[in-house]
Amino acid sequence: MLGWAKPVPTNPRNYRNYKRGDILVSIAGVCANAILAVFFAILAFLLVRVIGPVLPPASVETAWIVLQMILYGVVGNVGLIIFNLLPIPPLDGSHVLVHFLSPRGVETYRQFLPYGMIVLWGLVLTGAIRVISPVIRGISTVLLLPAGIAV
Repeated sequence: MLGWAKPVPTNPRNYRNYKRGDILVSIAGVCANAILAVFFAILAFLLVRVIGPVLPPASVETAWIVLQMILYGVVGNVGLIIFNLLPIPPLDGSHVLVHFLSPRGVETYRQFLPYGMIVLWGLVLTGAIRVISPVIRGISTVLLLPAGIAV
């Protein structure tokens, strides 16, 4: 399956304060992923600690499959959080970072803008993006601690 995220169009002219508006829009997706990751972690806890002990033996295999899907929900959303926070254009992290750069840093950032997607593809295709995997696993494991699950 191939697919990709599509940015939600916003009109910066509608921001009362451009810097604040750009930062809020940029972190909205990250916050949505955080809410989903916590939601799936709660589902994992409920399935493992509350529902699991009272399941009839015939339902254990189905519960295992459901748990795997829930774990994908946790790890996938944590992965999206970390990935989107990378300070590489057009990712959200770069939109936040640019507002904290010096004027010279902003100029360097603007020169780098056309190459952001090339850098991202390079990281993905070379496997270098895997350096964020331990962070994703660590955060996912912390979220799943109440359920007694490590990823």
